[in-house]
Amino acid sequence: MVKINEKENKQIVEEIQRLFKERNHEKFIENLKNMDENKELFNYLEKLAKKGDPQAQFALGYCYEIGKGVEKNIQKAILWYRKVAEQGNNQAEERLKILEEK
Repeated sequence: MVKINEKENKQIVEEIQRLFKERNHEKFIENLKNMDENKELFNYLEKLAKKGDPQAQFALGYCYEIGKGVEKNIQKAILWYRKVAEQGNNQAEERLKILEEK
């Protein structure tokens, strides 16, 4: 695995956030999928999410849902999606409906 420095992490996270804000869901998900198993980037997103960043919270939910950068954990995905849904995010609400039906 290639080590990514703080500046590169920030650039990747900013790109993910930009796509999320633009509601370019397809590209947003593609960027997250391209994260591979980068634990450093996951940790960076987690730090932002714990500070209340809704884009990072959604990203963590997705990472947990599909197991990118972290072991797949549907319960944790639901937890992060719920935090974002409570802030009025429709995409998070959609993900919650799908996961809670399983």
